[in-house]
Amino acid sequence: MRSLGPASAASSGGRSTAGGAVPVYVGMRHSEPRIAEAAARIAVAGHDAVIAMPLTPYDSGKGLDGYFERMDQALVGTGRAFQTVRGRSWHDQPRLLDAYAASIRDAAAGIP
Repeated sequence: MRSLGPASAASSGGRSTAGGAVPVYVGMRHSEPRIAEAAARIAVAGHDAVIAMPLTPYDSGKGLDGYFERMDQALVGTGRAFQTVRGRSWHDQPRLLDAYAASIRDAAAGIP
């Protein structure tokens, strides 16, 4: 959850499908900036809901749970209540699979 504030959210350009701005906050469990920093920025910005998406596209069970536990602790630590939604696994999303396929084709093109 590296806190970027309202950022250029990857492919959506920071916009929701409804056309409204979607602020993006990013924080890391094992490096800077930390999840707690992102949670603090979310609270200061006055948001009341968080959609948590791991950077890893697959659900690694306990490992992924550790990130969500850290996020929960950080959000509680802000002293505010948040509605949270967790995206656990997105490994089978068509656009991700298309991106993997394109990367494989590009790499294969370089093999004599």
